[in-house]
Amino acid sequence: MSTTTTETRGDDIYELTEDQRDWKETLREFADKEIAPRAKGYDDAGDFTWDSVNKMRELSLFGLVFPEQYGGQGAGTLEYAMAVEEVSRACASTGITLAAHVSLGTWPIYAFGTEEQKKKYLPALCTGEKLASFGLTEPEAGSDAGGTKTRAVREGDHWVVNGRKIYITNGWVSGTTVFTAVTTPHWRGRPHFKDLHMLLVPEESTRVAMVRTGEAAIAS
Repeated sequence: MSTTTTETRGDDIYELTEDQRDWKETLREFADKEIAPRAKGYDDAGDFTWDSVNKMRELSLFGLVFPEQYGGQGAGTLEYAMAVEEVSRACASTGITLAAHVSLGTWPIYAFGTEEQKKKYLPALCTGEKLASFGLTEPEAGSDAGGTKTRAVREGDHWVVNGRKIYITNGWVSGTTVFTAVTTPHWRGRPHFKDLHMLLVPEESTRVAMVRTGEAAIAS
């Protein structure tokens, strides 16, 4: 009988704690049991992964890294990365739904939103009651945010927005969307980064058209 000895190398950046190892094992069992068996069916049918989303809600994955005061779990970034890794291993589509919700749609509200906005929007996002999305890509602008054409003009206590976003993960199923827009009045040509801002569109906003392809047409 052979034995295996696990040693920590001197150049290791970190070693998982016992709680983190238990968490990783929980995630792996969850992904194998609840996510993987549904993956092929979703791909073949082209359906959104609602059943898997509901299972992730039960495990509180959507609010994992956010403070408990907003309905989150107060876990660390490493625990969140483990969750995305294990879910994505079982189903890439479900993994990106989780990652886009947390990192792109919800995090900007937590990091840059007002306290009023955090209290209003984060609880439902942390529980997964509502999904979040982030609108950057446009027909003329992808990762190059400098090509953004969507415009937002302040009129009194509200913004008037005109533009078009495409390929928005979670877009047509989201309850809250954060998107980029040029806010400089009478802007022409390529905007400076200071001309770009992120705005939040709640589900109840009018004249926001979402279609299943992930394209969002915004005209407020």
